[in-house]
Amino acid sequence: MKKIMYFIAFFLIVGCTTSSQQRKSQPKEASPSVVKDFQRAQKLYQSGKDKDAVSSLIQLVKSSPSSDITDDAYFLLGDIYYRHKKYRDAYTAYSNVINGSNYSSLYDSAKIKAAYCLAFLKKDEKSYSLINDVLKTGNLNKNDRVSAQRLQAELTRKFGTPLEQVFAYYDLSQLIDNPTLKKKYELKSMAAVESQLDEKDLHVIAGKKSLGSLRVIAQFRLGLFYFEQGEHSQAEDFLSSAVHGDPEGAYGERAAELISQIRARKRVDRYTIGAILPLSGKNEAYGYKALKGLQLALDIYNKKNSTRFKLAVIDSEGKPSVARRAVERLVVEDHVIAIVGSLLSRTATAVAAKAQELRVPNIALSQKHGITDIGDFIFRNALTSRMQVEFLVKAAIQERGFKRFAILYPNDRYGVEFANLFWDEVLSQGAEVVGAQAYEPSETDFRNHVRRLIGTFYTEDRITEYKKALVEWKTKHPHLSARKQPPKDLLKPVVSFDALFIPDSVKALGQIAPMMAFNDVEGTPLLGTNLWNTPGLIKRAGKYLKNPLFVDSFLTSNSQFRNSNFKKKFTQLFGDSPHIIELQAYDSGLLLRKLLASGVSSRDELRNKLIATKTFQGALGELEMNETREIVRPLTALTVSEGQIKKLESQKTAKSL
Repeated sequence: MKKIMYFIAFFLIVGCTTSSQQRKSQPKEASPSVVKDFQRAQKLYQSGKDKDAVSSLIQLVKSSPSSDITDDAYFLLGDIYYRHKKYRDAYTAYSNVINGSNYSSLYDSAKIKAAYCLAFLKKDEKSYSLINDVLKTGNLNKNDRVSAQRLQAELTRKFGTPLEQVFAYYDLSQLIDNPTLKKKYELKSMAAVESQLDEKDLHVIAGKKSLGSLRVIAQFRLGLFYFEQGEHSQAEDFLSSAVHGDPEGAYGERAAELISQIRARKRVDRYTIGAILPLSGKNEAYGYKALKGLQLALDIYNKKNSTRFKLAVIDSEGKPSVARRAVERLVVEDHVIAIVGSLLSRTATAVAAKAQELRVPNIALSQKHGITDIGDFIFRNALTSRMQVEFLVKAAIQERGFKRFAILYPNDRYGVEFANLFWDEVLSQGAEVVGAQAYEPSETDFRNHVRRLIGTFYTEDRITEYKKALVEWKTKHPHLSARKQPPKDLLKPVVSFDALFIPDSVKALGQIAPMMAFNDVEGTPLLGTNLWNTPGLIKRAGKYLKNPLFVDSFLTSNSQFRNSNFKKKFTQLFGDSPHIIELQAYDSGLLLRKLLASGVSSRDELRNKLIATKTFQGALGELEMNETREIVRPLTALTVSEGQIKKLESQKTAKSL
């Protein structure tokens, strides 16, 4: 059988020529003997005697190469080879039908079979081209069309566009009678619309009334797309069409739910302000501080004035996922016109991103870097790390005349951010950083960290000096035993910096400052952040501090703060004294209250009013809104004098940067 196969394959390939069916000639009528030979070959094929059938067919095409039975013989040869998975030989046989000089009723069927052979031979691109050609130009019966479109649909996954895949599967599903196969290809076309089409392709599907369920899916996906883009009017149009096309189906139900959300989002209670704060967990104390500030600003507890303002509050639990859902709830369920929060860096981005998506103004209270870059609905009222560092470095250089700095910082988000900002700012102002050391946030022994900064840790770097000091020490202690080791502080400290920046809490400072004194560098000026503006500073490190320098937005001992209505009302209502978090939340609520009382009734209008605000009166004085939508408050340089935190005298620095 193999010898016959090889022979006929060679014979057929040599005989192939390219022609068009339209240019073919009518074949000559086969003689009765040729017809009888072909019928005999058919019977052999039907009885499974393929080897004998092949021999008969080969003899037939040799003896009668151009009769009206020749193409039937070639086609049957192709079917025999195809049945035995001899796809190369089968393709050659079908090609003789396609390229023969005579017209054949089997022309289109042969092209379909040849395309299948090419697919099995892994020549998918040629197969795809051939099957597309026959579908465009052929006059196919239903069976041939189904066969052709099945192959086209499978190859379209590799060579066609996603839109072509949709049409290939859909057309096939409409053509097939078999219910199982029909459903199979319907689902494939639906899956392609659901997951593979871009906006442009979806518009094509949505615009064709004949596509039925596919059109509904495209309308739903377009509605969802515009919903997520915040283009709610356009989203509602497409979603409404999906509901109309599939009122009882899954897509219709999902579309109806989104329409409800859109309408709920459009609804705004102009006097309801939302707040997302950490009211449980380790940061709940800070959350309640901010809440008190907001409650005071909106006059929530003043029953005499019957304030119209309401506060809708949700606990973020300090979790981004919870905070993100909280934004949705405040907008859809409480119809808030604005949101204050988040307070924590870990949740600020989640709140801001969702608020921007829903186009609801958000005043963040977090120091999270770049939070207002998320979008034009995002504002911030916080004493940021950048604000502090810019003011601190300016005060250190201009007020104290420092030119060289060192940094000792915790290896956590807060410490690394402040250390990087400080280093950059020092360089930008023409000074230099001569040393930097990181430590773990849980560190309690700062001996070696300090020694590294003052050059007494790596003795090999000062070996000559160390040997000399060692000789002097041994001379002074001639009677010590050999087991007595020389002290580690033989080398005198080399302090190459004018001041040391420590961006950490007073707890860490209370351990670092004594270690500075222990290593004979007591009195070195220390620089810090607003974390130092607490009575705990004096208690923990006061006796070791000499002219420290740190910054904050206000000083609780200042008469402006002590005599302010804000401080008096807060203490009267809550029984304790406010600090920076309460103040920032209060000023945020005060600004919103002022704008809403002026007649603002929509979120877009409120956003525009906030952007247009250049200055406004806060609890302790005038505040500014800068071009990046950050509320900027005056900063103060602080120090310790006579056992108290005091404002740095004779300031030359500007009130705010």
